Amino acid sequence: LCTAALLILSDPSLGQTARGKDKLKLQSIPNTPAPLEKNTDAEGESLPVGALARLGSIRWRHGGRIIGSALSRDGKRLATVSPESVAVWDMDTGKVLFRFPGFTREERSGVHGYFSGPGIVSFSPDGKWLGVASLGDRAGVWNMSDGAFRGFGPKDEFICEGICHFSADSKEVVLNHGNGGARAWDVTTGKSRRKLPASDVLAFSANGQFYLRLDRDRDNAISVRNMRTDAEIMKFDAIYGEATPAFAANSKSLVLVHDKKKQIQVWDIGAREPRVTFATPKSAISRYTDTKQEFLRYCVEFSPDSKQIVMGTIGGRIHRWDLETKKELPVLGKHLSDIVSVHVSPDGKTVVSTESNGLVRRWDTRTQRELTDLGDYQ
Repeated sequence: LCTAALLILSDPSLGQTARGKDKLKLQSIPNTPAPLEKNTDAEGESLPVGALARLGSIRWRHGGRIIGSALSRDGKRLATVSPESVAVWDMDTGKVLFRFPGFTREERSGVHGYFSGPGIVSFSPDGKWLGVASLGDRAGVWNMSDGAFRGFGPKDEFICEGICHFSADSKEVVLNHGNGGARAWDVTTGKSRRKLPASDVLAFSANGQFYLRLDRDRDNAISVRNMRTDAEIMKFDAIYGEATPAFAANSKSLVLVHDKKKQIQVWDIGAREPRVTFATPKSAISRYTDTKQEFLRYCVEFSPDSKQIVMGTIGGRIHRWDLETKKELPVLGKHLSDIVSVHVSPDGKTVVSTESNGLVRRWDTRTQRELTDLGDYQ
């Protein structure tokens, strides 16, 4: 050490060289750790960086409270909506094909309630587009080939409880937002085509000819109206409280639930009396914890062939009725929480249900058993 000190004192350039080497050595050390290797779980799903394993599965799990869903016409894709995101699922594998961007805090604050009627999210008939409404101030379509989003109109023009409906040729989508009326948009250009007189829409018919209107001026009674002229075709004087009515796929009939009579009614368009009625199942009836007052909460849909109706209930049951024999079919499953929406596959062999807790389930209509094992954990 003494010798080295004497050399540096006698020749200062040696010290400068040593300090320069130290400086270069320090600069070669990275400021941040090298990224860890990305791992996958037992099902091949990617893990967060640094995670070694996943306990359980993310398949068939949205990861948030589901408020609505839609099944593509070919039955190959399912879209689920939560206040945080929109997910599109492969129905064969249970894998997420798209997970569209999360919503801002302001957008999440605009998502509320149990509105899960037909149209909160909808696939175009050709399967190329996914339309979405009722998500704060966001409304528009996603391209199913690349996931690109096309928004429609100024943000402040859209409010909650909107629904969307595609035309038969998939070239335009009708967006309705509360009492603000409806408007048809071109899905490729994003331009508004025309305004429609429809307002307070609960559901559109598949052929785009009719819509169900919630008449707020008549104690929330329901009427069937012409979508282009707004002419009233038929009305129902009874009050339908937690109504999520639906048109049949053939657009010739609709299903309503009479909350006072606790009766499921299937009506043909223009008829004066329901074609068939069924008693509302007890699993659709619940009580408020404070007042003990009864209320109904359910979702109801027709099968694609319009020959059956399917109801998911707050009690976690799936009830089915055959409209030709006028008989109830075996009940499907026991869900962990209330059912938000139900869909029947095109071949009628599978019923898809979504729960408010974020789970997606599939049921075999022939065996009445669940098709997918969600794992031995809750």
